[in-house]
Amino acid sequence: MTVEETVEHLTKAWTTTDRDERRRLLGLACRPDAEFLSPHGHNRGTEEYARGIDIFRSSFPKSRTVHGPPTHHHRSLAYRWRTEWNDGRPPLDGIDVGELAEDGRIRRLVSFDEPKALGPPPGGERT
Repeated sequence: MTVEETVEHLTKAWTTTDRDERRRLLGLACRPDAEFLSPHGHNRGTEEYARGIDIFRSSFPKSRTVHGPPTHHHRSLAYRWRTEWNDGRPPLDGIDVGELAEDGRIRRLVSFDEPKALGPPPGGERT
């Protein structure tokens, strides 16, 4: 599996409303024992991560999360993401950095909200 396919499966897991499909997609994208860290919590394993996404989707049903194209090397990956709330508030941007297992699935993923205080990235405004 390519890194692009891994991130695509993860994106679909975040956007589907079908809980069983979410678990299937996370199984394709992530190792069963993968670790997920964010400013909002820590999950170990795809089932715990899926439950966290379930709660997020229930709390913010209008939201849509998209992931940008990944960059990768030496079994590490990084990509930008954006959550559109679709309720009038501005979007939340961030970056995920992860470690891939030998089979190309995510072993560890660390998510960061974009630090707004730093302003736009060098070279221009956020897109």
